[in-house]
Amino acid sequence: MTLEGAIAILAGVLAGSVALIGFGIDSAIEGFASAIIVWRFTGARMFSAHAEQRAQKLVALQFFILAPYVGFESIQALVQSERPGVSWLGIALSASSLIVMPYLGVAKQRIADQIGSAATKGEGRQNMLCAYLAAALLVGLLANAAFGAWWLDPIVGLLIAAVAVREGLEAWRGEGCSCTADPLVALRKESAQDACAQRAGDHRGHRAVRAPSTRHEAPAEPGVTLEVLYFDGCPSHERLLPVLRDLAGEHGLAVSQRRIDSAADAEHARFLGSPSVRVNGVDVEPGAHQRTDFGLKCRLYRSPAGQSGLPPQRWIADALQQASTR
Repeated sequence: MTLEGAIAILAGVLAGSVALIGFGIDSAIEGFASAIIVWRFTGARMFSAHAEQRAQKLVALQFFILAPYVGFESIQALVQSERPGVSWLGIALSASSLIVMPYLGVAKQRIADQIGSAATKGEGRQNMLCAYLAAALLVGLLANAAFGAWWLDPIVGLLIAAVAVREGLEAWRGEGCSCTADPLVALRKESAQDACAQRAGDHRGHRAVRAPSTRHEAPAEPGVTLEVLYFDGCPSHERLLPVLRDLAGEHGLAVSQRRIDSAADAEHARFLGSPSVRVNGVDVEPGAHQRTDFGLKCRLYRSPAGQSGLPPQRWIADALQQASTR
């Protein structure tokens, strides 16, 4: 992407196209964002909520760097009627980006949903932004080449600036992780709606109100508890709640939630990261009792099916089954 950005900036300078220069800067920013994500998931930072938030802010700042420059140059080009030259190199480059970038963006956003990373989601959004801007840029360059519609170039530049501001604000607020169910878990369509309802609820630790279930629920099993521990820096627990409610309903149980607010709380609760699921006070992850890496962080689970920000549904079901037969 850095090479793509360098070529676009060169082509933009040669043709005097502010939109092409803005597209090149955006591509260079994407390359820097990729480096940030590599840094985010290196070493101990893989499990650090602080690193996630820091990476999230760095990705957002890049949008804010792009927007004012391109916006100013675009307005200046419109006011002074600066007519860009025809750039066949820019046309070829924007066409290739329009083909490649959507695949990268979708792949990164799927990974972000699995691991609950707003920073990764933000970088995937940058790839999609690049694809949208490539389409707009291609239209502007072709119109300028075919019909002399020079004014489309700065208009596309203003579009780039406006979208960059919006995407930067969303990335800064951590709105990269969507309210969708984990693709590795077979959930009903209502699960995504339940997760969004939870996100819309009070983030001070209160549960969102859930409509009564119309399906038959088993009688409550005495002496069995199901608890999810979380902290507000990781959104994954919101996607886990619909799964837990379905499993709890099969055993006639309620799901209790416990928010961890500080490092001291995490140490006292032996909190291995958000979300953590416990049945009768015991973590559902096999071998979790041997771990001592407690702290405020996003939790990643490794299983034969791969790596995810949520515990495998089978672990939870097995723990409930074992507890109910004791």
